[in-house]
Amino acid sequence: MVKIVGPDERVSAYHGLKALTDWAAYQHFEESTKGTIEIGKVADFIILDKNPLKIDPMELENLKVVTTYKGGKVVYNK
Repeated sequence: MVKIVGPDERVSAYHGLKALTDWAAYQHFEESTKGTIEIGKVADFIILDKNPLKIDPMELENLKVVTTYKGGKVVYNK
């Protein structure tokens, strides 16, 4: 059984992803090279088995990484 701690303090999956991507890059003054997928930016990202924005939030912990890219090259592929 899952116990929800601070249900009024949680954020959506969308805001969680933003906090770990483009908002984090902005916080570190790196938004010109990191944080979003654009031409000229560092290509570090993952591909998940399901869309975290379209699944039940209680299932987020069950997401699986399918592929990891670092510098535009595959470094992990399931």
